[in-house]
Amino acid sequence: MLYSYIENSFVGNLRTTGRGDVNELRFYDHDNGYTFNAAELSLKKDPSERYRLGYGVVVTAGLDSQKNHSLGIFRDRDDQGPFFRNTEKFYLPEAYVSFLVPVGNGLTLKAGKWATFIG
Repeated sequence: MLYSYIENSFVGNLRTTGRGDVNELRFYDHDNGYTFNAAELSLKKDPSERYRLGYGVVVTAGLDSQKNHSLGIFRDRDDQGPFFRNTEKFYLPEAYVSFLVPVGNGLTLKAGKWATFIG
């Protein structure tokens, strides 16, 4: 399955904003006009009885990706600030392989990095 999207925004405040043109109540909004928020490309294949090996890769880019980094992938412990201005503007939210084990109705094993149900 191949999936992708692009997200852009235009933000303008009628009053002044906080430090660095950032609306402190809204983490992803910047008061500087047009913003390229995010682009995502996702390629996934679930394992099946015919092809027991599956995989998934998701790559994102943009200002939103700069704020969504987990520690260890394009971000280290030194970059802690509230706005993560020093992190890369691309991210790898998911990269995994999966395998369908023929036990019962099928047991799927997955290894790698993937998003959780709570984000």
